[in-house]
Amino acid sequence: MDRRTVILTFGASLAGASHLVRSMAAAAGTKSVNLPASSSSSSAFFTGSIAYQDPAGGTVSPPNYESVHLMTDERIASIGWTGIHRTEHSNAIYAFNPDTGAVDLLAPWEQYVSAQDLQPKIPPVREGGYNKHCSTYDNHPSAYFAATNTLVWFGHCVFDVTGQKYIRGNRPPQTSNWQTYATGHNAMWSTYNPAYAQCPALNVVAFYGSSHGGYGTPNTGIVVWRKTGPESAPWQATVTNLAGQGMLPITTARNNAACLGTKMYVGGGSVGPPVAVSDSVFTKAGHGYHDEFEFSLFPNTGQEGVPQGMTVGRTYYVRDATPNTFRITDSRGGKAIKVAEKSGSLGIAQNYRMWAIDLNDLTVELVSTEWGLGVSQYYPQLLADTLRNRLVLIGKTVSEFNPATKVWNAIPVKDWPSDGFKSVGGAHVARYDKVFFRGTRRSGPAEPTCWQWNSIAFAGGKAATPPQPPRKPVSRTGEKQVDDWT
Repeated sequence: MDRRTVILTFGASLAGASHLVRSMAAAAGTKSVNLPASSSSSSAFFTGSIAYQDPAGGTVSPPNYESVHLMTDERIASIGWTGIHRTEHSNAIYAFNPDTGAVDLLAPWEQYVSAQDLQPKIPPVREGGYNKHCSTYDNHPSAYFAATNTLVWFGHCVFDVTGQKYIRGNRPPQTSNWQTYATGHNAMWSTYNPAYAQCPALNVVAFYGSSHGGYGTPNTGIVVWRKTGPESAPWQATVTNLAGQGMLPITTARNNAACLGTKMYVGGGSVGPPVAVSDSVFTKAGHGYHDEFEFSLFPNTGQEGVPQGMTVGRTYYVRDATPNTFRITDSRGGKAIKVAEKSGSLGIAQNYRMWAIDLNDLTVELVSTEWGLGVSQYYPQLLADTLRNRLVLIGKTVSEFNPATKVWNAIPVKDWPSDGFKSVGGAHVARYDKVFFRGTRRSGPAEPTCWQWNSIAFAGGKAATPPQPPRKPVSRTGEKQVDDWT
């Protein structure tokens, strides 16, 4: 299949588009080591299970929507790891420490008995308690602000890493909300799972769009947070819609951005409105597609359920487009092909794209019509390797993007699992020339792999921390994991 084409999904495959994405961490300002300024890594090494992060409260839900942030001390912080849409889950804050290979607890999960009874509830529980400091919700974005060394969970709280304490929150004993600390875009909390990047060259944090179902920010809007306010409310936002420069919505955006220099790179694809097929005519009011719009079938769909006349892996083009209907052809500008009626509906995704947004003036450049090597990546993580001035995408496979040549290449990784990872969250630590990350294996049970920290050492990277045996998670009766957004 041509990697530059779009995806088209049928039936149950559309459910995958509604899964939410965990957040991603872009590179922050770190110490560097002297390595060749190469855009390609000739060798890399995977080491699994170098540390285990205890799921607070014995939760069995994989932290699919957890936000992960590279801090200035080169620890990687985790905040907001519920995995289910609830307000009283763990708000504990952890940090993986690459120097020790351990996971540090920055703030424990604490609860009161209830909103009326502010006595400690020990131990805290996922159903029945009342969180101290701040509530939780997995879809709401968070950010690390390097200039103030604070973690902000929009809609919930602000945590001072230096003082190791909450300084804002929507629950007692906090008396001021996050909106008194980060101002200018109160709807940030409802911008579900946007693409997120820390940009140390400009000392800003940027978000693009929102994942499927988010509504607080235009789905082609960029939110840039800058430290321009007073000490009491230092961070202020500006919101700009980039649709006029050709940017498209991204259905699953949350881990799809990273900064190199003054540019934020963001990419992915998006599923458009379902369309019906009858007598070779595709119908959807206001579909928005145009003649020669290019698409293909989603490679994991299989031939089952595909309308007669279409084939998995073949590229198709729109023709005879009207505001509400269109036909298709299998060659650009070719004759319309016959397609049998399909019961139900199907969804067409926009072409895969990656853009570079200059955060100085918000000008946009389309830099690639690909998104990694193959569209079968499942919620991969885009991150910045500042030593080589490249972007690295980690998912089923590991690939790199060279901004100078605008080409994607595979990164061979020794001992990389054949099925790879999904829902990846981590960062490249320049001093070690390693990526430290967590993720769920694409096959097999989510537990305990989703709680294990792993590493990818590039050429010149320091020796890996010895693997630790996985710990068995604690099961809790009656709990059910919810992985998709409803």
